Amino acid sequence: MPDLPHSASILAVLLVVAGTACTGDGYTTNSDAEQSQETAAYFILTQTVTDQMAYSQQYVPGVLPFLAKHGAEVLVASFETEALQGEPADGVVVLRFPSEQAVRDFVNDPDYRPLKELRLSITRNANAVLAPEFEWPESEE
Repeated sequence: MPDLPHSASILAVLLVVAGTACTGDGYTTNSDAEQSQETAAYFILTQTVTDQMAYSQQYVPGVLPFLAKHGAEVLVASFETEALQGEPADGVVVLRFPSEQAVRDFVNDPDYRPLKELRLSITRNANAVLAPEFEWPESEE
């Protein structure tokens, strides 16, 4: 990979999985995955990365297969964000999953645990939330 600022190289690597979701034995496009009847859900992670080299060389390549396994789409991945309110962490990752259960399966995947521990050891102020995709209530006309 060419010499890029750390946030650009991380984003470039993470975007490899953007546009794909994994189903069992192969890959499909997100439009195929979105045809599911389940409501999509988002994993939103804010964190300050304290060791960008370990994050980009160890964590990112290791997490990509898990993102594909659980059907994640990378929407946002940045080390540097602009604080608009409060004192949030420096970086943010937003992942779209096909369902809330897919988010839980990713976070609780026993094979992902060592990578999660690595991520926690090379970040601080890490906070993660699961949020269902917003759906407008149907109007009764």
